[in-house]
Amino acid sequence: MYEDEEPTDVPDGGFPTVYRDDPETSLRGMARDWTREIWSDAPGTDVLLDVFNYQYSEDDAFNRRVEDTIRGHVERITGESVFDVVPPELEEGPRPRTRELPTLWAIRGLTPQGTARLLERGVWSFPSLTLLIYPRSVTIPSWLFMVEGFLRDDDAKIRAAIMRVLEEDEMRAWIVRMVGASPEFAGWPIERAVQEVMDSLRIETLQLGNGNYISNVIMHSPTRDVREWRRWVAHLRSRRYRSFSIGTGRVRRAIPCPGCKSVGHPSHLCPFPATRGWNGPSPGQGVFGDKRPKDDPSLAPESTRRRNPSNVLPRPNGGGRSYQSGRRDNRHPSYTPSREGQDNQGYRPWGVPGPTPSRGRGGGTSGSRGRGNGGARGGMRGSSHSGGYGRYDGDSYTDGHGGSHGRGREGGHSGGRGGGGHGRESGAGRHRN
Repeated sequence: MYEDEEPTDVPDGGFPTVYRDDPETSLRGMARDWTREIWSDAPGTDVLLDVFNYQYSEDDAFNRRVEDTIRGHVERITGESVFDVVPPELEEGPRPRTRELPTLWAIRGLTPQGTARLLERGVWSFPSLTLLIYPRSVTIPSWLFMVEGFLRDDDAKIRAAIMRVLEEDEMRAWIVRMVGASPEFAGWPIERAVQEVMDSLRIETLQLGNGNYISNVIMHSPTRDVREWRRWVAHLRSRRYRSFSIGTGRVRRAIPCPGCKSVGHPSHLCPFPATRGWNGPSPGQGVFGDKRPKDDPSLAPESTRRRNPSNVLPRPNGGGRSYQSGRRDNRHPSYTPSREGQDNQGYRPWGVPGPTPSRGRGGGTSGSRGRGNGGARGGMRGSSHSGGYGRYDGDSYTDGHGGSHGRGREGGHSGGRGGGGHGRESGAGRHRN
């Protein structure tokens, strides 16, 4: 049935990056038993996947059609047939809001070779269905928040406004404490480690149809402690960012794109349909491209055009090494909880016991749309939503491929006006598509 279908070619620089607002965004609303079961499998035998435009459904006929289509493509990609395609399972209790319903699928029972083959490119866009494949792991995002309110798309001045807050005495002391406790920077001089984190700050700016600007703020995490990261980011999302030259940035509420599930853009600016040779639908057109997109009330005042067709993805523009080059080899260290009293105080996904030790390697899609400025010096791994390298102890639940998925509360909520989607991780500079 799918033998004649060919996936969209990987564009130069890779596919766009899917940004998350929390390490466990993908598992919000998911039954804890689902999470426990998936994480109990042997390393290298499962992958997690988002189906482009899929929204939680208990329509058995529809889910069966989705499952059958996923199975057909996975069989063709991996050459395997003995595996399970697992739909999302809603946690019992009061039904959450639509945006908090689970959408993540899983494939269980693959061989390590089949898993590696699926993760090789991450995005498989066929005419019949588009799959975004992720490793079974949870990482701390480098996407911090999205701001609105700046009157010009001057990324250097926007970055300076963010740095004004980051360089406050109390904030800098907080970053020093996090860096000093992070195993990633063990053996580093504190000032050098802090400067590496600061230098990783990048900005990506999009222009809405009404002329207003929104900017993603991306930064390599100074900590691997999820609880501490959530406290830190919650504080940052509560602040206003004054430039005293181009206005003041206000943090926008993070809203995932209904298509790719990224918080890095409003749905009408989703970068995936702009990919050359894209086979999949646009956000709102349904899993199989058979629905007319519904207007998002939060986007009503904004038209659906881009600022400039040539700016589909940001281009490198800042000094130093970019932490989000748009390539899949640019990875962020996997979030790795450890034993009580260490990194994450024994933290793990809701309801998930710690599996066997493993060594993780990053994966995930990359790329991003918009403009960027800033830069980073060498010495740190790339801060991308997916993956990284790291050795994990007995409390780790990374299955050896990095990546980031997870369930849990948001690391804080943002002020400012509602509406529009928000960003995933990214970094300084414009990125090529």
